Amino acid sequence: MKVLLVHGVGHEDPNPAWPAEWEKAISDGLKHYNYTGPIQFVPEPPVTYDDLFEQNPEPTTEYLQAMYDLLKAWMLCVLMALSSAIARRYSGPELKATFTFMPQPEYPYKLRFMQHIGGSGMFRMIVDERGKVTAVTALQSMGHSELDAEAIKGLMRWKAQAGQKREGDIPVTFIPAKGNL
Repeated sequence: MKVLLVHGVGHEDPNPAWPAEWEKAISDGLKHYNYTGPIQFVPEPPVTYDDLFEQNPEPTTEYLQAMYDLLKAWMLCVLMALSSAIARRYSGPELKATFTFMPQPEYPYKLRFMQHIGGSGMFRMIVDERGKVTAVTALQSMGHSELDAEAIKGLMRWKAQAGQKREGDIPVTFIPAKGNL
């Protein structure tokens, strides 16, 4: 994982220890979510906001709104990167050891037997400390919205052992029936 460290300052001098402090905070946060992969930190020189404002005569409120929008977009990218870094795929034995209740998603009759529609997808599941699945999102669609919805509905019913909050990527496949009924 590559982490870009950017720090903005006003008229004061930047704290020279900021890159090390941020690296420690980010590393500790990733360890909390059991991330063990490599991390490459890339510190950038501090951005001086005073110079930015002096060079451009636009109203401050417009700058603040633009900076706020940029920060929101940046945070979303960081959260998505962290989410991808900490989620994991479970093997069959790990699934059985981690999850205490794993009902199969319902396969709609008309899709399976009449229309012969199937598909495979990958779904990210978020499990809280109590073992309750709190969210499921499609990382890779099955190509049919009704199958995706059934997979999500089924995975939301799963229960896991209590423990740390965690994320996992779960493959789901619907195989249509052969022949006509």
